[in-house]
Amino acid sequence: MRPSFPFILFILLISCNDTQVNEPIDSHADTINTLEESFPNPLITEFSDEDSTDYSFPKIDSIYFETGELSEVIDYSSSSEYVYKKFNRNGVLIEIGEQGDVLGCGSIIGVTKYNNDGGLELESIYDYWLPGEDDGCHAIRFSIFNTYYYPSGKIKTKEQLETCYECDECPCGVWEYYDEDGNITNKLEYGDCFDTELECLDDSTLQ
Repeated sequence: MRPSFPFILFILLISCNDTQVNEPIDSHADTINTLEESFPNPLITEFSDEDSTDYSFPKIDSIYFETGELSEVIDYSSSSEYVYKKFNRNGVLIEIGEQGDVLGCGSIIGVTKYNNDGGLELESIYDYWLPGEDDGCHAIRFSIFNTYYYPSGKIKTKEQLETCYECDECPCGVWEYYDEDGNITNKLEYGDCFDTELECLDDSTLQ
Protein backbone atom coordinates (compact mmCIF):
# COMPACT_ATOMS: atom_id res chain seq x y z
CA MET A 1 0.00 0.00 0.00
CA ARG A 2 1.44 3.42 -0.89
CA PRO A 3 1.69 5.92 1.95
CA SER A 4 -0.76 8.79 1.86
CA PHE A 5 0.33 12.30 0.89
CA PRO A 6 -0.18 13.83 4.40
CA PHE A 7 2.13 11.18 5.88
CA ILE A 8 4.88 11.94 3.34
CA LEU A 9 4.59 15.68 4.04
CA PHE A 10 4.92 15.01 7.78
CA ILE A 11 8.13 13.01 7.24
CA LEU A 12 9.63 15.80 5.12
CA LEU A 13 8.89 18.44 7.77
CA ILE A 14 10.60 16.39 10.49
CA SER A 15 13.67 15.86 8.31
CA CYS A 16 13.92 19.57 7.58
CA ASN A 17 13.74 20.49 11.27
CA ASP A 18 16.41 17.91 12.16
CA THR A 19 18.74 19.37 9.53
CA GLN A 20 18.37 22.87 10.96
CA VAL A 21 18.92 21.77 14.54
CA ASN A 22 22.01 19.73 13.69
CA GLU A 23 23.80 22.40 11.63
CA PRO A 24 27.48 22.64 12.74
CA ILE A 25 28.27 25.49 15.22
CA ASP A 26 31.44 27.52 14.73
CA SER A 27 32.77 26.66 18.21
CA HIS A 28 36.32 27.60 17.15
CA ALA A 29 35.31 31.24 16.59
CA ASP A 30 33.59 31.35 19.99
CA THR A 31 36.74 30.01 21.66
CA ILE A 32 38.90 32.67 19.98
CA ASN A 33 36.57 35.45 21.12
CA THR A 34 36.65 34.13 24.69
CA LEU A 35 40.46 33.98 24.73
CA GLU A 36 40.79 37.49 23.34
CA GLU A 37 38.53 38.83 26.08
CA SER A 38 40.54 37.01 28.77
CA PHE A 39 44.01 37.81 27.44
CA PRO A 40 44.29 41.17 25.63
CA ASN A 41 47.13 41.54 23.13
CA PRO A 42 50.27 42.09 25.29
CA LEU A 43 52.03 43.95 22.50
CA ILE A 44 49.64 46.88 22.76
CA THR A 45 50.57 49.53 25.36
CA GLU A 46 47.55 50.93 27.12
CA PHE A 47 47.59 54.32 28.88
CA SER A 48 45.18 55.67 31.45
CA ASP A 49 43.34 58.93 30.83
CA GLU A 50 44.93 60.57 33.88
CA ASP A 51 48.56 59.57 33.45
CA SER A 52 50.07 58.69 30.10
CA THR A 53 53.00 56.98 31.87
CA ASP A 54 50.73 54.49 33.64
CA TYR A 55 51.49 51.30 31.72
CA SER A 56 49.07 48.40 31.84
CA PHE A 57 52.04 46.00 31.98
CA PRO A 58 55.73 46.29 32.93
CA LYS A 59 57.84 48.06 30.29
CA ILE A 60 61.48 47.14 30.00
CA ASP A 61 64.03 48.54 27.55
CA SER A 62 67.28 46.75 26.76
CA ILE A 63 70.41 48.40 25.35
CA TYR A 64 73.27 46.46 23.78
CA PHE A 65 76.93 47.03 22.98
CA GLU A 66 77.73 47.27 19.28
CA THR A 67 79.16 43.76 19.55
CA GLY A 68 75.84 42.35 20.78
CA GLU A 69 76.35 42.00 24.55
CA LEU A 70 73.73 43.38 26.91
CA SER A 71 74.80 46.82 28.17
CA GLU A 72 71.82 48.18 30.12
CA VAL A 73 68.29 47.29 31.20
CA ILE A 74 65.81 50.04 32.10
CA ASP A 75 62.71 48.99 34.03
CA TYR A 76 59.79 51.45 34.05
CA SER A 77 57.50 49.24 36.13
CA SER A 78 58.86 50.32 39.53
CA SER A 79 57.12 52.79 41.86
CA SER A 80 59.67 55.46 40.85
CA GLU A 81 60.24 56.72 37.29
CA TYR A 82 62.57 53.85 36.46
CA VAL A 83 65.36 51.59 37.68
CA TYR A 84 68.36 50.86 35.49
CA LYS A 85 71.03 48.15 35.59
CA LYS A 86 74.34 48.38 33.72
CA PHE A 87 76.56 45.45 32.75
CA ASN A 88 80.07 45.10 31.41
CA ARG A 89 80.80 43.09 28.27
CA ASN A 90 81.23 39.94 30.34
CA GLY A 91 77.67 40.20 31.64
CA VAL A 92 78.69 41.29 35.16
CA LEU A 93 76.41 43.82 36.88
CA ILE A 94 78.42 47.01 37.50
CA GLU A 95 75.78 49.61 38.44
CA ILE A 96 72.20 49.91 39.68
CA GLY A 97 70.47 53.28 39.77
CA GLU A 98 67.01 54.62 40.49
CA GLN A 99 65.42 57.75 39.00
CA GLY A 100 62.47 59.51 40.60
CA ASP A 101 60.44 62.69 40.31
CA VAL A 102 61.32 65.53 42.70
CA LEU A 103 59.04 68.56 42.31
CA GLY A 104 58.72 67.99 38.58
CA CYS A 105 62.38 67.26 37.87
CA GLY A 106 63.77 63.85 37.10
CA SER A 107 66.29 63.21 39.87
CA ILE A 108 68.56 60.40 41.00
CA ILE A 109 67.35 58.66 44.15
CA GLY A 110 70.14 56.18 44.68
CA VAL A 111 73.09 54.56 42.93
CA THR A 112 75.06 51.41 43.73
CA LYS A 113 78.27 50.69 41.80
CA TYR A 114 80.22 47.47 41.48
CA ASN A 115 83.66 46.71 40.08
CA ASN A 116 84.19 44.62 36.95
CA ASP A 117 84.25 41.47 39.06
CA GLY A 118 80.90 42.21 40.70
CA GLY A 119 82.28 43.39 44.04
CA LEU A 120 80.54 46.27 45.84
CA GLU A 121 82.38 49.56 45.27
CA LEU A 122 80.10 52.53 46.10
CA GLU A 123 76.63 53.22 47.48
CA SER A 124 75.13 56.71 47.08
CA ILE A 125 71.90 57.94 48.67
CA TYR A 126 70.33 61.27 47.72
CA ASP A 127 68.29 63.33 50.19
CA TYR A 128 66.34 66.22 48.62
CA TRP A 129 65.01 69.21 50.55
CA LEU A 130 64.04 72.87 50.11
CA PRO A 131 65.76 75.68 52.05
CA GLY A 132 62.78 78.01 51.97
CA GLU A 133 59.82 78.82 49.76
CA ASP A 134 58.83 76.27 47.16
CA ASP A 135 60.30 77.51 43.89
CA GLY A 136 60.09 74.24 42.01
CA CYS A 137 62.89 71.84 41.32
CA HIS A 138 65.44 74.60 40.64
CA ALA A 139 65.25 75.63 44.30
CA ILE A 140 66.06 72.15 45.56
CA ARG A 141 69.06 71.58 47.77
CA PHE A 142 70.16 68.03 48.29
CA SER A 143 72.69 66.02 50.21
CA ILE A 144 74.55 62.99 48.90
CA PHE A 145 75.70 60.28 51.29
CA ASN A 146 78.48 58.15 49.78
CA THR A 147 79.93 54.95 51.20
CA TYR A 148 82.99 53.45 49.49
CA TYR A 149 84.08 49.83 50.01
CA TYR A 150 87.28 47.80 49.88
CA PRO A 151 87.32 44.77 47.55
CA SER A 152 86.77 42.68 50.70
CA GLY A 153 83.38 44.38 51.17
CA LYS A 154 84.38 46.35 54.27
CA ILE A 155 83.76 50.10 54.45
CA LYS A 156 86.61 52.23 53.17
CA THR A 157 85.22 55.80 53.38
CA LYS A 158 82.04 57.61 54.37
CA GLU A 159 81.53 61.09 52.97
CA GLN A 160 78.69 63.59 52.55
CA LEU A 161 78.14 66.34 50.01
CA GLU A 162 75.72 69.25 49.88
CA THR A 163 74.70 70.81 46.56
CA CYS A 164 71.81 72.27 44.60
CA TYR A 165 70.26 72.00 41.15
CA GLU A 166 72.97 74.01 39.37
CA CYS A 167 75.74 74.10 42.02
CA ASP A 168 79.06 72.45 42.59
CA GLU A 169 79.29 69.88 45.36
CA CYS A 170 80.51 71.02 48.77
CA PRO A 171 81.73 68.64 51.51
CA CYS A 172 79.54 68.53 54.60
CA GLY A 173 78.93 66.43 57.65
CA VAL A 174 81.56 64.07 59.04
CA TRP A 175 83.91 62.20 56.72
CA GLU A 176 85.34 58.95 58.08
CA TYR A 177 88.20 56.85 56.75
CA TYR A 178 88.72 53.19 57.68
CA ASP A 179 91.48 50.66 57.26
CA GLU A 180 90.75 47.15 56.00
CA ASP A 181 90.30 45.89 59.55
CA GLY A 182 87.42 48.32 60.12
CA ASN A 183 89.33 50.81 62.29
CA ILE A 184 88.83 54.56 61.77
CA THR A 185 92.10 56.11 60.60
CA ASN A 186 90.94 59.69 60.04
CA LYS A 187 87.93 61.90 60.58
CA LEU A 188 87.12 65.30 59.04
CA GLU A 189 84.24 67.53 60.11
CA TYR A 190 82.51 69.96 57.77
CA GLY A 191 79.37 72.09 58.03
CA ASP A 192 75.77 70.98 58.36
CA CYS A 193 74.49 69.01 55.36
CA PHE A 194 71.03 70.55 55.72
CA ASP A 195 71.71 74.26 56.10
CA THR A 196 71.17 76.94 53.46
CA GLU A 197 74.88 77.61 52.98
CA LEU A 198 77.23 75.99 50.50
CA GLU A 199 80.44 76.80 52.34
CA CYS A 200 82.83 75.87 49.52
CA LEU A 201 81.21 78.41 47.15
CA ASP A 202 81.27 82.18 47.26
CA ASP A 203 78.03 84.15 47.01
CA SER A 204 78.61 85.09 43.38
CA THR A 205 78.44 81.43 42.34
CA LEU A 206 74.93 81.12 43.67
CA GLN A 207 73.56 84.18 41.89
